[in-house]
Amino acid sequence: MGDSLSCAAVKGGKLADVLMALKLHPTAANEDFPESPIVGAALPNGWYLIISQRDGLRLLVEAAAGSLSQLGETVICFVAE
Repeated sequence: MGDSLSCAAVKGGKLADVLMALKLHPTAANEDFPESPIVGAALPNGWYLIISQRDGLRLLVEAAAGSLSQLGETVICFVAE
């Protein structure tokens, strides 16, 4: 069995707007190793990164790609192997 994941990264958008576009909500939970189905992190260079294991974010990202790109620079990636 291979791995699959979805990633979305936005630079310049507010965290609340990124999460709203993806219909996600923040939590206070922290993980040293991402084991949750969807995790996110603010990166020191101004990007906010969201990663979904098992490609669970794919449909959300595809539906929200236009909204995300309005927030700032946006990179979307899907990996299946």
